[in-house]
Order: sequence, then C-alpha cells, then structure tokens
Amino acid sequence: MIGGNDAKTFYTTCEKYDIQNDTWSRIADLNVARDSAASCIFNNKYIYVFSGRTKFDKKEITDTIEMYDIDLNMWRLVNLHAKSTWTACDLAMAMPIDSKTILIFGGFDKTVRTQECFQFNVENNMMERESYLPKVGSFSNYVFSYDQSLYVVGWNNSNKNLYVYNNVERAWKIETKFNL
Repeated sequence: MIGGNDAKTFYTTCEKYDIQNDTWSRIADLNVARDSAASCIFNNKYIYVFSGRTKFDKKEITDTIEMYDIDLNMWRLVNLHAKSTWTACDLAMAMPIDSKTILIFGGFDKTVRTQECFQFNVENNMMERESYLPKVGSFSNYVFSYDQSLYVVGWNNSNKNLYVYNNVERAWKIETKFNL
C-alpha cells in the first residue's frame, strides 16, 4: 500500500502485506504524500512511483518520481533527465516492459483523461514519448503480462475497454472481443 488519502489528508504512509503470516507492517514513508499514483515493481528490487494527486480542491498532481529500494527500506526521489518530456497524471498505470524500461500510460492530467504514453529508462532517468493509447484511459487495476503483451482494463469517457500493448511492435490496441 503506497500513500493514499482519507478524504481530508494525503499520506506518505506505506505498508507491506506478508501473505504467509497474514500480517501488515509499515515500511519507509514516501517523500511526497499522494494517492492514485502509477507504481510498479522493477526487477524484484525496486518499486517506482510516478506522479499522483496531492490536493482535492483545485486538483494538483505532483510531477515527482520516487524509487523504493526493497533491501534498504528507503524511498529516494528520482531526478528526471532534463531533456525528458512527460505529463504527470493521476490514475495512470506503470509496468516494466524490459530490463531497463518502464511504460507509463493514461490517466488524468489536471482536467481530462489522456492517451499519452511514456517510456522511462531506469538507467539514465530519461522519459520519452511512446505511441498513444487508441482511446483516452484511466486505470486503477492490475496490468497482466502474457505472451509479449500487456493487458489492462481502463475507463474512457463512455465505457470500459481492454487495452492491449504489444511489446514487440510497441503498439496499443483495444480488444474488441471484450465488452463491459
């Protein structure tokens, strides 16, 4: 559990769940309180957290990136490479796509859902634009990786869609056989 809010306050609090013992325990706190951030585990050693909402009234979204070192129990702010291009959003999603790259996609900027996608290189902290989602989308569930593709259900302005990212072709599509 990373950050969150109680409808009054945003939190830096983080916790982990031990499946074998059915217990929750605290881990180090985030540097920046937020909710609805895009996050993912990377190489089973780190957790990356991208953006997220920081205020309710006059919605604000942080453009900070943090990396949690699982072995050291420590969050560090990540300094984005100066030549990077990125739109920070809440309700975006993040997922590793290879040994040095995390795909960040969709979400809400301050006012509208977006189709934007970015690749974040963990070696040089560079963020680069990636192919757009076929429709705007916001996400708050798990991304599944199967057979060189990512699968995730997202919401656009009218309905839910199954978004599919082909990791070989580096391209998105909506799976039309899926209907919610």
